[in-house]
Amino acid sequence: MKGTVYLIHLESKIAHAQHYIGWAKFYIQRVRHHRNGTGAKFLAEAVRREINARCCQNLGKHGRKF
Repeated sequence: MKGTVYLIHLESKIAHAQHYIGWAKFYIQRVRHHRNGTGAKFLAEAVRREINARCCQNLGKHGRKF
């Protein structure tokens, strides 16, 4: 199964981390979930803290074993 690998950058850190890497079959819908706080827990915390995030890299289509 192919999907998109992507990297999200936060304007400020949460604990020690400032980046999130993800994989999604439906990339656009997954990023929407992250932005509204219903995606990954790490990005939900960024939404709760009102930390701006942007998708800074789309690494293209890859299988889950990438």
